[in-house]
Amino acid sequence: PAKQDRVRSAMTNNAVDVLMLPDGRTSYLVLRKSNELLVQQHQPSGTVRQLHRLETCRQPEAISLVRRTRRALVRCNSGHSVDVIDLDTHKRVKRISFGVRVSDLAVSPDGVQAVAALPQGKEGAIAVIDLSDFSVRLHGLPAEPHRVRFGPRGKTVLVLSDRSKAAWVLK
Repeated sequence: PAKQDRVRSAMTNNAVDVLMLPDGRTSYLVLRKSNELLVQQHQPSGTVRQLHRLETCRQPEAISLVRRTRRALVRCNSGHSVDVIDLDTHKRVKRISFGVRVSDLAVSPDGVQAVAALPQGKEGAIAVIDLSDFSVRLHGLPAEPHRVRFGPRGKTVLVLSDRSKAAWVLK
């Protein structure tokens, strides 16, 4: 396209990830330095209005959309947790603490569950989070996991270990 709209927003914190809702009007910026989400509204005129900030767990790294329930999952590095945010009320619904760093997070295509990679020393685990009641099942691994991805139908999970160069396919 010859014409592109560019919107710039000035902020003083370290923005590390962004989530744009499917309506194209609302976005959530993950601000690592201040442990917050910045809610922005995109106006028809092209301007961006900062609505408010939501406090989240320590050192938020990434945000994922759960379309099924209009919620977002915020993965926090130093906070060793995942925050569940209601996108309609802009409030935290649940903080799921793990006690170890969460290196990656993936939401299943149907929005029923999420998988978190939990590296710890030379071993680790993946956490399967049921997004209806926030219960967690841990599955140990012989090496530290760093990346997780769901298959297209959500029936399999690919787990990668960057350091040990190992991969697992879990059903």
